[in-house]
Amino acid sequence: MKPIYKIPFVFFIPLAIILYANSSGSPGGKSGSPGDGGATCVQCHSGTANATSGWITSNIPPSGYVPGETYQITATGTHSGVGSFGFELTAENTSGGKVGTFAITDAPRTKLINQGNAVTHTFNGTTVSGNSSSWSANWTAPGTDIGQIRFYAAFNAANGNGNTSGDVIYTSTLFVNAAQPPSLLSVDPNTAKQGDSQLLTITGQNTSWSGTTPDVRLRNTANTSVVIASWSATATSATTIEAVFDFAWDALPGSYDLLVDDLVLASAFTITKVPQILSVVPNEGEQGESLELTITADDTQWLSDPPAEVQFYTSESLPILLEVASFSVVSNTELSVSLDIPSDQQVGTYILGISECAPLENAFEVLLFTSLGETKESTVKIYPNPASDRIWIDAKEPTNIRIFDMNGRLVMEQQSVNNNRPIMLNNFNNGLYIIEIQTGEKRTTERLIVK
Repeated sequence: MKPIYKIPFVFFIPLAIILYANSSGSPGGKSGSPGDGGATCVQCHSGTANATSGWITSNIPPSGYVPGETYQITATGTHSGVGSFGFELTAENTSGGKVGTFAITDAPRTKLINQGNAVTHTFNGTTVSGNSSSWSANWTAPGTDIGQIRFYAAFNAANGNGNTSGDVIYTSTLFVNAAQPPSLLSVDPNTAKQGDSQLLTITGQNTSWSGTTPDVRLRNTANTSVVIASWSATATSATTIEAVFDFAWDALPGSYDLLVDDLVLASAFTITKVPQILSVVPNEGEQGESLELTITADDTQWLSDPPAEVQFYTSESLPILLEVASFSVVSNTELSVSLDIPSDQQVGTYILGISECAPLENAFEVLLFTSLGETKESTVKIYPNPASDRIWIDAKEPTNIRIFDMNGRLVMEQQSVNNNRPIMLNNFNNGLYIIEIQTGEKRTTERLIVK
């Protein structure tokens, strides 16, 4: 007869306590995370942990978490024939350190464990519905961007036999990155010339421009007080804006920062300088008069790239033209223009437009014809030319003269000049000048070189 061994009743008490305690929640540190040493429910239940995906979900947007914001984290387990479900959920950084703050939102079914760094089920939270159970809690992200955050959870799909055998253990993860702040990526095109009108396409990232009216500006990088605002800006998507800019002819050239509301893209745009017309000599003429004009400019290369058009007009809209008879290139920065003013030309000031140049306002004035006498050819001669300290005017009748520098400034005016009276040039700097000669009703211009 085999001996009957009596097993003390107290041997079963610790096992019963363990089973009862785990039905009221994980003891903590069993989420399967690196910070928990990879420990899961298999430390108390038989079997091997099965990795599965999608059992941890959240309302953290795809763009990522925002530091300091609170989100809902949900753990959901599903297993065919399950009798009860338990879980433990935690959050860690990439080094395994616990991060963020959990808060219970369903006290009857969930509670905090592991010094508040994890969430688990309560005794009432083990019930299932249709082979599944789900638990939620709030989680507040750290106050600063600490990079990727990783949620870990272990699940026990218990068969309900009252012991640790036959249960199935699962693990799941959810990795989320920090949301990047909104920023500007690019503007296309990124350059314009003075006088241009441009439609700019602006691209951002992590922006939410849809349905808004963004404030789009360009700010000179070197002189931040110079700001050019778009006159029309439309958000075509959450990350795209189309903005229209009109750049004045006198817009400050150089590098510009792009500003959209409070976002800045440094040195994103460039305004380039266009050639400027400096002067027109002479700058007036009467109806019916024929003139030879000298036009000077800067930053032009007219010898290699002559202008396609030289034109006088009254305005951009419904312009009245003052036709140029012909023009020729004298140097890279000088043109000679023949101008025949019709006798019925509209009196007033005219703008000068030259291809690839900024227009010159008030460049020329047409005067009302006041003399009814017959126009005579000039018989005036200037000598010597080039000159050093003086010149003489060889004229058969009294002649009025005006001398201009190459910037169009009047530097001398004399009337009733004749053969016996020299014109002194002692105060003139060396260089090129334009001398305007009027004899009776005939006005002509010539170049004068002072050396």
